[in-house]
Amino acid sequence: MKRLITLILAIALCVPLYIPAQAEFQYDLSEYSLLLNIKDVYPIQPGTEEWKKLETLQSKIAACEIPKETLHRMSTESLIEAVLYYPLLSNMYAYDSIEEGFDAVLQYCDALQELQRRDDAADALAARYKNTYSNQNADVLASSAELMHMTYIQMQKHTEKRKIQTLLLIEPFFNQLDEADKLYLCESIAVLSTNQTNATDGTASIVQTPNGTVLKEGWYDDYYFTTSSGFSDDEVYYLDLEMARLYPNAIRRKSATKRYNCHSYAWHDQSPENNVWLINPFPYMTDGSYLNAGSAAAGRKVFYRNTGSEVGTDGKTLGDHSGIVKSMGSTIMVTSKWGEYGLYEHTIYDCPYAGNRTTYSYWSLA
Repeated sequence: MKRLITLILAIALCVPLYIPAQAEFQYDLSEYSLLLNIKDVYPIQPGTEEWKKLETLQSKIAACEIPKETLHRMSTESLIEAVLYYPLLSNMYAYDSIEEGFDAVLQYCDALQELQRRDDAADALAARYKNTYSNQNADVLASSAELMHMTYIQMQKHTEKRKIQTLLLIEPFFNQLDEADKLYLCESIAVLSTNQTNATDGTASIVQTPNGTVLKEGWYDDYYFTTSSGFSDDEVYYLDLEMARLYPNAIRRKSATKRYNCHSYAWHDQSPENNVWLINPFPYMTDGSYLNAGSAAAGRKVFYRNTGSEVGTDGKTLGDHSGIVKSMGSTIMVTSKWGEYGLYEHTIYDCPYAGNRTTYSYWSLA
């Protein structure tokens, strides 16, 4: 069952997020029949000057906290709205897998924590999905041509739909669904994915550490795409825009791409030709290629360790991040790739991975 869920998640995340190039920067929530006023729940919104003053992930998290007594009084339906419009929910897609991203956001999104505790959460999510996005609903657009001409409000609804699909496909919500709802969800995702051109495996690269350790199959994926990034131009525009909203002080150096991830950029290859998605940098750390330097310095690798993650029997860790220290000053500047999002230059604490349970280590070439 876990393999099935992972496969369905992979299909779901291929569903496009097309938007018109002239889309406005701010979300307009006025078209939604919300059960609560989102701007009251989250008074500091991305895209505002107040949000820009939040210069670390932890300060953004603190600004989005909901009082416990308020959470407890919310209906499950209201909680779903609070989760869907949680300003940092898009951080889920900055990780190597959506399961890792969900677990990371779960650590600091109090609305998601409360929703997970509700016995009726899965049924309420499924009802929200079916009532709003049934195959008969006019908002569900079946072809890429139609998606290319979505209005901005339609784009927002399409983005919201993707988030609901993601939540429904994550354990434990998926396991709580009855078989009919599971079938409905999987069929609706399969219909929307029929227009996609997915990545295809290319000729396998040889990936090895500086000390010559050749990474075994399973440590990395080797991808080639029919487009340079694996996304359409509109998808790239949306993904770049979303991170600009959430992290306005970060500098985007390259746009969103599926070709490589953070570990691959930091440890394997910084060239534009990089097409390797490195599952984990563990071999680079353990074969003597790199040594734990103990402190930051320009050029060293920085490894973000999510202390809420577990270490598997094969040595892999979950929910972590890698970057390269760019410069030292009043703060440490890092260059890193954010999952399927772009390549960014940012302060060490202003990125999707710098939570309150994160530790940092610095590695220099032996």
